[in-house]
Amino acid sequence: SSSSSSSSIASAHASPAPPRSVMFVSFLWPEASSSAAGVRTGSLLRAFQRWGWRVHFVACARPNEHESILAASGVATHHVPPNRGAEFEAALAAANPDAVIFDRFMAEEAFSFRVRAACPGAARILDMQDLHSLRYARQDAVEAGVDATTARRKAAERTRGVPTEGADGGAESAEGGASNAEGDDSDAEDERGEPSNAVGGGGGRTASDAAGRAAPKLSTRVIAAAMISAVPSFVSAHPAHLDLALARRSRGDRWLCAQADALVDLGHRLATSASEPLRPRGLALLTRLVETLGDARDPDVPGSALLEQFQAQVLSALRAAAAAARGEDGDG
Repeated sequence: SSSSSSSSIASAHASPAPPRSVMFVSFLWPEASSSAAGVRTGSLLRAFQRWGWRVHFVACARPNEHESILAASGVATHHVPPNRGAEFEAALAAANPDAVIFDRFMAEEAFSFRVRAACPGAARILDMQDLHSLRYARQDAVEAGVDATTARRKAAERTRGVPTEGADGGAESAEGGASNAEGDDSDAEDERGEPSNAVGGGGGRTASDAAGRAAPKLSTRVIAAAMISAVPSFVSAHPAHLDLALARRSRGDRWLCAQADALVDLGHRLATSASEPLRPRGLALLTRLVETLGDARDPDVPGSALLEQFQAQVLSALRAAAAAARGEDGDG
């Protein structure tokens, strides 16, 4: 009939649905040449482009050559300095995203609540590229040629410190099977009975690695953490310690402000460690950094404090400490 024909013609000429939009949120511009995380983020960006999505990328770091490469590939880039809520919300309005992907948990902690308020219908996704158990699983799968299920099981055992079958058929811890080099392994485990490994309590080693060298004793790790936490209080009066622009013009990387990112990361890992004796040292390190560098300015973001970019790590450490004080397992 004529009515059905008209309906078919109208359907055929109807405007196509607008492309869907995805926004990536990070503190840094992805660098495919420097890390596996950058490679993964780049792969995801290209995948969404192949699927016909409009792709946006928000970063707190100032624009650089990596941002230029991203923009040249067709990705809409947005520079949003830390603590600039209005600018981030403007980027959200421009993207009108159907999905928002946070490349690391720190980005999710810093920006997720703003996404939820401004775009309640958008899916919020946390990329697990920094999940170490997943990295262990991939490493096991590649090195041993095992299937994915077996690799996941081995990774979980290594992360939890569950004994696994050693090469000689005996049971051996995946992280700390060897006895302590000093003949006393009574404090080579933390208070939960988990094998110790590094100062921050993270990472892992294979059973064969453990056979060659023992992990530091807990008492050794506590002493090392206490010494590191005191560093900000003992730097010299040289102005380059507190002035990143001056530190960059000076030779070497010995200046305190130039090591702020590494020290904040270490403080966060110590403060959130599974080993209770390490947590106060982590909080002490973060406290002394804030006291020493609190007035330092960020030369890359005019009008901003140097430590603003690390607010997510500091807040995460404080939440973990508060939860521990209340006797809770989480950091809520």
